[in-house]
Amino acid sequence: MRVILLATILFLSFGKILYASNQEVIREIRIEGLERVSQEYVVSVIMTQVGEQIDSIKIRKDIERLFKLDFFEDIDVVFDEGILTFKFKEKPIISDIKIEGRDELEEETLKNALFLKKGDFFDEQKILNQIEKIKEQYVKEGFILVDITSDVQRIEAENRVNLTIKIKEGQKFSIRRILISGAEALTEQEIKKEFESKEKGILRDIGGESKFDVLKVQRDTSKLKIIYLDNGFLDIISESPVVLFNPIKREAILIYKVSEGIRYKVRSIGLYGDIIFPKDQIFANLKTKEGDFSSRKKILEDIEWLSSLYQDVGFAQTMVVPSISKSDEPGYVSVDFKIERSGMYYVRKINITGNSRTRDFVIRRDISLLEGEVFGRTMLFDSYVRLMRSGYFENVEINPYFFQGNSADINVNVKEGRIGAVSLGGGFSPQAGNVSQSLFLMFQGNIANFRGLGQNLGFYVLFGGGIAFFNFYLRDEHIFDTDYIAGLNLFSYQSFFLPFIKRTLGAKPNFGLFLSRRTKVVLYPGFEVIDVYSRSGERIPLYQDDPGAGFSRSQSRFLRIEVINDTRNNVLSPSAGRYITFWTKIGGAFGGDMYFVKFGNITSFYIPTGVLGTVFSPSFRFGVGFGLTSSRFLPYPERFFAGGIYTVRGFDYFTLGPRQSYEQNNSFKSIILGGNKMFISNLDLVLPISKTIGLFFVPFVDIGQVFREQDFINPLDFRVSSGFELRWISPFGPLRFSFGIPILKKKDDQIRTFDFSLGLFTFYPEFEEY
Repeated sequence: MRVILLATILFLSFGKILYASNQEVIREIRIEGLERVSQEYVVSVIMTQVGEQIDSIKIRKDIERLFKLDFFEDIDVVFDEGILTFKFKEKPIISDIKIEGRDELEEETLKNALFLKKGDFFDEQKILNQIEKIKEQYVKEGFILVDITSDVQRIEAENRVNLTIKIKEGQKFSIRRILISGAEALTEQEIKKEFESKEKGILRDIGGESKFDVLKVQRDTSKLKIIYLDNGFLDIISESPVVLFNPIKREAILIYKVSEGIRYKVRSIGLYGDIIFPKDQIFANLKTKEGDFSSRKKILEDIEWLSSLYQDVGFAQTMVVPSISKSDEPGYVSVDFKIERSGMYYVRKINITGNSRTRDFVIRRDISLLEGEVFGRTMLFDSYVRLMRSGYFENVEINPYFFQGNSADINVNVKEGRIGAVSLGGGFSPQAGNVSQSLFLMFQGNIANFRGLGQNLGFYVLFGGGIAFFNFYLRDEHIFDTDYIAGLNLFSYQSFFLPFIKRTLGAKPNFGLFLSRRTKVVLYPGFEVIDVYSRSGERIPLYQDDPGAGFSRSQSRFLRIEVINDTRNNVLSPSAGRYITFWTKIGGAFGGDMYFVKFGNITSFYIPTGVLGTVFSPSFRFGVGFGLTSSRFLPYPERFFAGGIYTVRGFDYFTLGPRQSYEQNNSFKSIILGGNKMFISNLDLVLPISKTIGLFFVPFVDIGQVFREQDFINPLDFRVSSGFELRWISPFGPLRFSFGIPILKKKDDQIRTFDFSLGLFTFYPEFEEY
């Protein structure tokens, strides 16, 4: 309105002059009233030029452009004796911004919502927009009745303002109940488990999932219809919910109303268009089946699968068009898929952007497609997974660009993560044997992409809590940009919470080869100097057939061989894939004091359930070993032990299995013998409480035991426990808090109900020896 009004006044004031003297020429243009805006910038916006005739329409457009800059409150234009003068009144500057009344919401959250800052030009409409943004943040946190106003203090002499945003937070509401009126064929529970909004509960309150959020409610309103369409109700009618607020209890009840209508089944499925694959093969793989209830979700998945089927063999622009029509027979529909095949596409060029540190070849080796090859859609997704699994990037975007002539460029844009990280932590560990050993300090650092070459360099130090551990490592999974692996570990390890005290100092180089993109074989020739003592300071027998020969120091020279298949989508917190390794360790391969052979397997699966992001994670570990002596007794430092948070939760650390008595200094001693055979199964159900902060609730069932040489693996001797964990991927490392209760136990078993762990080996299935 301001621009139109000024332009109209301008036109009327000049109308008579322009009509009488339409040959009047502009001899000079003057700019007045500018304080903060540069004159050069304003002149560049004004299109009217010296030497031109006065043109009211052109001047009006100049005024419109100047107002769009949002710098000015008022603009006057005066023409007198050939001089055209633009007189400006600038908007005041915001010299100070205060927020009053903030109690519940974090200051950082509000700062993220603010787009105004000191030094900006004051604009009333922008202030109103700012208030709406802050309201959105409060509504997301459950403050439905928040009231936000602004107070502007003008300092006319200095043409500036002080802005105060006043907040009355009101009450924070949580959702007590969600009711679905009219739901008959589907239960409320079936519907509500798909909603983003959640009813009150202890874990949901901790994660903030039960707070009332208008945006979530709006999305759930749309999702309600989708849920019914996914279950065959094509005539579903749903409405936005009625919301009842209880200001006393600060609770809300949501009531949705639905009219379900008829539930339709699929009578027939048709395939039309460019069919290049056998129809029997296509029909067998479609999720939509004749006789099943119609499902929007399954039809979309079938479209996705059919598109990928064609795009994976080069037909990159293939389109699949569905058609759903009601049959003459009530309650039935026909589903047809029309396939419009494109031409065959080839990769012309792979463009990589965003990598200021990481070398191009490091990124290219994780891209499954090569220039000149046939385009493949699944290969693009595989490339994305591989690049994200590397841990070098915060985000990866892979976008194909298709040209006429059946060629495509693959544009890969990466956002690099931090060069490295150093963290320091500490606390109290229940794993230690006494108070003096209970306190621990952890210090670790790593460079995940050393020199931009994809090398991993780091160290890990842990003191206290029953352990003194140091590890330095350097590893290159693709040395010299090949499929060969090379690395080095230097380590020192001392444990006080084993049945004995074990001190180890050693080095372990490693060499390997990738057999495929997800499978590798690695060799670890190693050297260790090991001291083993009983807790009372007495030496422990190395071999069962020589119980009197205790030792204070031994050398272990070994070769460990691993074959690893790893398809996890995330190493730290996987939600899909598997980890399988078969390993062999040969003691005495290069001399030393201990001669033995050990074999083992670790198999872990990560199976998404499709419900609330929950992942079922069964893990199995098996190991067997024997000494290369006359008794075949596995040396004591190499034996298997079970119990504790890493193996069978609910039992004390490494206390399961048989014990061994021996005579020393004319008296009999008893130690936990450990076993030469081990079987452990961990069945975890990982439920995300808050993915934002990396918090998970994990119910579990553990089964396990170790057995000595003369014993067979007897299922009746297995120990079983059950309980739950809280897992937190914290800024200073992964944390586990475990509460386990033995289900199958014996009277001499040592119990550890509560436990926790911090750091390097917290979640990793690779670490099987403790």
